[in-house]
Amino acid sequence: MDRWLRPSRRVMHWACAVVVAVALAETTWTPVADASSAKALQRIDPALFAQAKSHPTTLFDVIVQGAPDRKHVDAREKARSVDRAGKAVQEAGGSPRRALGIIGGASAKVRGSGLITLANDDDVAYVFADAALNAKFDPQAGASLVTGAGTLTVKAPATWSQYGVTGRGIAVAVIDSGIYAHRDLAGRIVAAIDFTSASPTVSATPLGDPGGHGTHVAGLIAGDGTASGGAYTGVAPGANLVDVRVINASGASNVSTVLAGLQWVLSNRARYNIRVANLSLGTPEQTSYTLSPLSAAVEMLQYAGVSVVVSAGNSGPGAGTITAPGDDPFVITVGAADDNRTSTLGDDSVAAFSSTGPTRYDSLAKPDIVAPGRRMVSLRSPGSALDALLPDRQVTGSGSPTAEYFTLSGTSMAAPMVAGAVALLLERDPTLTPRQVKQRLVSTAAPLSFGTRYTRGAGLLDTLAAVASTDRGSWKDRSRVSDGFAQMVLPLVYGTTLTWEDATFNGGVDSKGPLYIWTVVLGGTICFVLNSLSVKPASSLDPVMFVFLLTLAGIAQRNPVRLFRSSAISVAFAVKIAAYVLFGVSVALWANLVVVGVNAVTPSPKPVRKVLFNFGQLSLATFAAATAYQIVGGEVPPGAVVPTILAVAFSGAVYFLSSSFMTSLVIALTSNARFIETWNRNFSWMPVNYIATAINGAALALAYQSMGLFGALVFVLPLGIAWYSFKLYMSKSTEVRARVSELQVTNEVLARTNQRLEESHLSVIGALLGSLEAKDRYTEGHSAATMFHAVAVAKRLGLGPDEIAAVQLGALFHDIGKIGVPDGILRKPDRLTDEEWTEMRLHPLIGANLLAHVPNLEKVRPIVLAHHERYDGTGYPNRLSGSEIPLAAQIIAVADTFEAMTSTRPYRPAMSRELALAELCAVAGKQLSPLVVDVFVGVLREAAGTTQDHENVYQQAVQAVRATG
Repeated sequence: MDRWLRPSRRVMHWACAVVVAVALAETTWTPVADASSAKALQRIDPALFAQAKSHPTTLFDVIVQGAPDRKHVDAREKARSVDRAGKAVQEAGGSPRRALGIIGGASAKVRGSGLITLANDDDVAYVFADAALNAKFDPQAGASLVTGAGTLTVKAPATWSQYGVTGRGIAVAVIDSGIYAHRDLAGRIVAAIDFTSASPTVSATPLGDPGGHGTHVAGLIAGDGTASGGAYTGVAPGANLVDVRVINASGASNVSTVLAGLQWVLSNRARYNIRVANLSLGTPEQTSYTLSPLSAAVEMLQYAGVSVVVSAGNSGPGAGTITAPGDDPFVITVGAADDNRTSTLGDDSVAAFSSTGPTRYDSLAKPDIVAPGRRMVSLRSPGSALDALLPDRQVTGSGSPTAEYFTLSGTSMAAPMVAGAVALLLERDPTLTPRQVKQRLVSTAAPLSFGTRYTRGAGLLDTLAAVASTDRGSWKDRSRVSDGFAQMVLPLVYGTTLTWEDATFNGGVDSKGPLYIWTVVLGGTICFVLNSLSVKPASSLDPVMFVFLLTLAGIAQRNPVRLFRSSAISVAFAVKIAAYVLFGVSVALWANLVVVGVNAVTPSPKPVRKVLFNFGQLSLATFAAATAYQIVGGEVPPGAVVPTILAVAFSGAVYFLSSSFMTSLVIALTSNARFIETWNRNFSWMPVNYIATAINGAALALAYQSMGLFGALVFVLPLGIAWYSFKLYMSKSTEVRARVSELQVTNEVLARTNQRLEESHLSVIGALLGSLEAKDRYTEGHSAATMFHAVAVAKRLGLGPDEIAAVQLGALFHDIGKIGVPDGILRKPDRLTDEEWTEMRLHPLIGANLLAHVPNLEKVRPIVLAHHERYDGTGYPNRLSGSEIPLAAQIIAVADTFEAMTSTRPYRPAMSRELALAELCAVAGKQLSPLVVDVFVGVLREAAGTTQDHENVYQQAVQAVRATG
């Protein structure tokens, strides 16, 4: 063999010159914290962090989740987490307010400067903003004073008669504004508690409902129709109710108050047999559901066997408007359908106000299902805020002079329909789990021909089909559980007989998790016992070098360099490489034992099971690497330099694949994550570092082979210098990353602010559209049809996208000014007097003034103002003529006139289509633009038989706003 291939002093010089850029730590199942500034960013809501930095002296309402102690895993850990959260708040100069055991934390008031300190506290898992939350009492101002066909639409009466179920014995927790002692609920409000009061106390008698919202919800769930002779009943008229008041009289609340209510339900579910929780409330999505404390709480209830039903929200029809906690994949999220006051599906549609998916941050398909939610008649709470606000909504029962019912609209009314259906399901089969309940409802929903999965979910609630089903469910929701839920529950179920795939719950840790962990532990133990006892005899093993390697491995593992990705690197892996290259696998396994022992207490003690798993997987990975080294020709002790380096590089790759595979699999099994995604996220960036580290281990072995212990000692010097230099580099880099992260947070906050501004603009638009319908049902259909025709003409005329969008909005809002016209004039069955015509002619001006104050609709104002101008200059309000009239207004005037003639008015019947077209041609050049009339007639004749898409009219309006904005 040539001289240059054998170990020599030249090899020693080469080894000392090697720069140890990266020496990878053992891949263990324990993250290590980053620098304090980066750590704070990981433990606090980004928007809250930015506000705290900008306003250090301002008091913020927050929710602090305590970090669980992994050393004491038992049923008391939640209480300890609550205590740690409270103490952390006090140490940060804040004031704890309410213990929230359901998430292992507490609500508090903390100044901005204290929030940064709080987020850096190791006793804190996360700091959330205690966001405002509300139940919109009546988003659809046009709720009619007649009953909807809600219970008939969902086939509840047929379910009662065919299966004899009415929800008897099942308690539904109504987490809302309270429940009035209505006679339709007599004897079935089994408990009540008020979390809006200073001292919540359980009462066996109703506590009332100052808001009125909760009573209406309760009636849709369980009203028995006593006061109406059975006309107005809930879906489960035999169910019990538990009143959990978390909303005040004005409909306001906050997340911490709702969490307190959910916590009480969790603690008292067995006492009252609470199997269903209804939340007709929500807060705008601020982040992924995985970071939401509300999601953690509702998932806790689901895990405990309580089906959680949540309203989707009333911010539709725009996409991404689902509110929290309806954005959680495990709850049943309910949108609102408009049954058009009939029990048939042919005339149904998704209510315009119903929030739609996908969810903003996780792109989940929501809602899960829809139920009737428009013009719903249910129980009235006399003297409540709703009663005073909307006195015209009161409805009398059968033979009663007193109005005991009330009409409201919203997804708040749709959710209790589903909650009642769940009570029916559970009466028939009490063994159903929340997962199975959701599957039955979704799989048996009546398919709808309109909308998409993001607007109507699986379809319309069908209680008869759901109760009739005997499917116990093979479907499993593979969605990831929220971080807060995993934080509190995983320590309790880890290693026990409870699994996420059993009859108690679905999702999270599979039953194979503990089996896999103990298999790895057993395999690693057998590997260690069989190989570590075969240490080479004293003649071939230098005892001083043996002790040196073990000591170096321990020191290396004790002093890692912290990385960006919540992990660390050390030179311990290089020491194990040197051990099996010099003395074989037995010494490497002893070095591995030292590494595991140090890792078990660094930087803090770890649970025994994790230590054992790390021992098992590292022992197996070390054995695999040492075996691979010899299989490809590596010699023990090392021979030629090049073959040794190549064999070590290969064995390093084997070690990396083995260790990262076993660690990724345990993480995936214990967090309900996908294996590939877990590996990519945690290990895909490491292969080059592993191979470089392996080569450094080979260099250490070759140095010893060439110069003995002195060579190894000398080699440690450049290794230490490289370690120290890299540590300084990482320290500075972490500071830079922290600054970059702060900038990213600021940019994210700005982006969210812009998004919320747009949403507020769209909510104003939604309110205006609702006001139109509230004023006159005729106006809704007329405006939609006018828009349909006007857009078709605009496209035929070759208008650009912005101009078409303006025509869309102008047509939709052309009659908005009629809000200011008295009802007596609008609905008068006879022709108007001159005085009344004078008042009616003010509506273009009123509409233009209204739109002048709505962002993104300023461009539509001239169109609305001019839509009653005449081509010959005799129109109103400004007597414009010809080209002085905006083209969009000319188009809308033609479409408006045609729709007015072909629709029934209070003072005359509808005109036939052909007669109306003839009339248009007759007034062309006088009242209307001849060009537009000519195009309109052509378009209309070509489109004969085409169905107008009124269902998506509001979606089109939203798109038009964005186009014009």
